[in-house]
Amino acid sequence: MKQRSLAIAMFVLLPAVAACSNSTSSPPAEKLSVSVALYPIAEIVQRVGGDSVEVVNLTPPGTDAHDVELTAKQVQRLEESDVTFYFGDDFQPSTQKAVQALRNKTVVDLFESVELLDATLNEAVNDNHNHDEEKEADKEDAHNHGEHDPHVWLDPANMIAMTKTVVSTLSKVEPEKADAFSQNGDKYIAELTELGEFLDSKIGIPQGGQKTVCADPNLVTAHQGFTYLAHRAGLSLIPIAGINPDEQVSAKYVEQLSATLKGKNVTIFYESLISSSAADALAASVKAKTDVLNPVEAVTEEDITNGLTYISAQRDNITKIATALRCS
Repeated sequence: MKQRSLAIAMFVLLPAVAACSNSTSSPPAEKLSVSVALYPIAEIVQRVGGDSVEVVNLTPPGTDAHDVELTAKQVQRLEESDVTFYFGDDFQPSTQKAVQALRNKTVVDLFESVELLDATLNEAVNDNHNHDEEKEADKEDAHNHGEHDPHVWLDPANMIAMTKTVVSTLSKVEPEKADAFSQNGDKYIAELTELGEFLDSKIGIPQGGQKTVCADPNLVTAHQGFTYLAHRAGLSLIPIAGINPDEQVSAKYVEQLSATLKGKNVTIFYESLISSSAADALAASVKAKTDVLNPVEAVTEEDITNGLTYISAQRDNITKIATALRCS
């Protein structure tokens, strides 16, 4: 009797076990591991790759991208990645060295997707100089004349170009997902296109329209990080420090800059994550206002929690610049 009951119990249980076994889905597909140099690239890859990618940002949140030194753990994560997107031209030497040591990996320098602009001192600052030799010496001293400005992402057109490269690269690595990558990329590109049109309408040249007129065409910043935005908008960029915000600037250059700005209704912009001391000192000497811009290169954990994106940060930057320069 006991054996018959056990047999019945097993008969009842087996279909349930079989049903449970049949209903169990196959293990989730492994995500593509993608290492990136800094936040703007991370956003592009996440928007294109969606749930199919795991993004490893080599510039920790809240860290100045210029000063990144990879840890042993970061190098290991980099070596384990399937794809890596970075910026060359010695922008981040530690990252570039580690990336270029990789073997049999898909590695892409996104600088190759865009046209790099030289980081040169604005001529407006040198109007009071009479000697070309002194002028060139000041340029060299303040800005390492001839360097490229690496902040390419601050023109939405460059973000579009880099997005296309990311779509192409990921599609080659996982061709079965190429359609999804393409659709995701197209959606993000449409948003970036709208952002570019917003920039043009506020401080640039709207497509098919008249150039926006700004009462002050000079964009004064504490650090030379906005060359691409200024170039697109037709503004003259006047930075205090050069490409590296920590570089030493000559007293002569600061004196010259003060003479250029004195008596003008200007706003001196400093950047989030970077000390405002240089901007504050110059503003005090020429009786100018100050405000903050977000270079969107290493957003903080708080920014991410609050839903900040490249597009929202840039819209805020553009609005502040248009207000400060009195554009209409």
